[in-house]
Amino acid sequence: MKSFSFSFAILLIASSVTSLAADRSAKPDICKSTRAAVLKQADKRLLLPDIQLNEKESEAATTERACVKSYGIGYPGGVEGLTQGSASEMKADLNGLTTLLFTAKDRSISAGQWDALALEIMAQKGADNQTLNKRNRETIRIKYIQDGMDREQMLLWGHHLYLRKLYQEGSYQKLMQEAMSLRGQFPMEVAAHRWDDYERHTYFTEQSLKNMIAILEFRARAQLAKGDAKRGKILLEEFIKLRPLLVPAFESSGGDPTAEIRAPYCAAKK
Repeated sequence: MKSFSFSFAILLIASSVTSLAADRSAKPDICKSTRAAVLKQADKRLLLPDIQLNEKESEAATTERACVKSYGIGYPGGVEGLTQGSASEMKADLNGLTTLLFTAKDRSISAGQWDALALEIMAQKGADNQTLNKRNRETIRIKYIQDGMDREQMLLWGHHLYLRKLYQEGSYQKLMQEAMSLRGQFPMEVAAHRWDDYERHTYFTEQSLKNMIAILEFRARAQLAKGDAKRGKILLEEFIKLRPLLVPAFESSGGDPTAEIRAPYCAAKK
């Protein structure tokens, strides 16, 4: 019995050493394969030319999709306010927009409201940043929605900007909570998507926005995984599986996030 116990103990130790060695040997492999120089070559085949929309498709894109200009003109301070606002301000605006998206189609715009909106816009003709008062901001958003702007795309556009601001402010846990809440509203799976030429002008499709939001989630998780190599390894493995689908969105998401995402694991002390 003693001989059996001793042999079993030796087996457990050997198994543990083998497992540790395997983990250590795997670490350089995944870290080596995710170096920028290696990935840059592989990424070239994933960056396909943009799809060129025809006239009918272009009209649909500008009618159904929000862009930085159409979203920004309905935001306090216009596009400048949108880019300079805080996360809490963006969240408050998103709450109001969400309510409006459910009620706008049943609301009418009076002649007086049209006139007030037109006068304020005309007074700023040619301005780099058009700003509207609160009532006119609501009026123009109602118009966009009634003209056919897509509810899901508009909300995803706003949430993407909001989550990016949370990341910039270092609110990584809050970003993850908000992304989880968003998943309760829409299917948020990452999927392959080839960009069209209007997306280069910020008329992002729903799938592009979902992929861009996924990138922000990965970046936030990387910040939260600092100092935890085990957590970092799981994160890196998940990211590498989805990375080919996300590459087309890197340019509009602050660049390739791979170095940031691999850091918690690859930069950890052996």
